[in-house]
Amino acid sequence: GYIVDVAINGEEGVLKYKDSLEKGTKYHACILDLIIPDGMSGAECAKEILQHDPNAVLIVSSGYSDDPVMAHWQEYGFRAVMKKPYTLNEIRDVLVNVLVK
Repeated sequence: GYIVDVAINGEEGVLKYKDSLEKGTKYHACILDLIIPDGMSGAECAKEILQHDPNAVLIVSSGYSDDPVMAHWQEYGFRAVMKKPYTLNEIRDVLVNVLVK
């Protein structure tokens, strides 16, 4: 199983990630929504997190499959991509794939 944490926006996500690093409880993986209204995008959030932890395991998620980030996700530092809508089994498969590498 997995322990899940949630951030309401990219700024909070970055703060939580930095806090986890400081406490020695680093997240094993983060799923970042690409489009976040009124705030930092998933790509911007990933860039910030990767500045603090170049080895962060980040997964981008979006329903906008034509977005350049979704097409070239590896160039933005993501380890995987999940196109909405997705099932719990699909989430599990992606997590297993990125965590065993």
